[in-house]
Amino acid sequence: MMLTAWGVGGVIGPLLGGIARDIICGYEISYIVSAVLSVAGALLCLAVRNPEAEKRKENGGRNNAKEN
Repeated sequence: MMLTAWGVGGVIGPLLGGIARDIICGYEISYIVSAVLSVAGALLCLAVRNPEAEKRKENGGRNNAKEN
């Protein structure tokens, strides 16, 4: 799934950047959009929690609550 998104972004990103360059006569908008999306992705990575890590925390560090 991640590789598919990476591939699609690799195809569509430069095309949209080229269209923006043709319309605005510069790459400023492309750089700003890229920076905003990078920061949004970094913040999303910080906000997402691993559900298995939460379960381990609740179980006192054990992987499975049935293991005693």
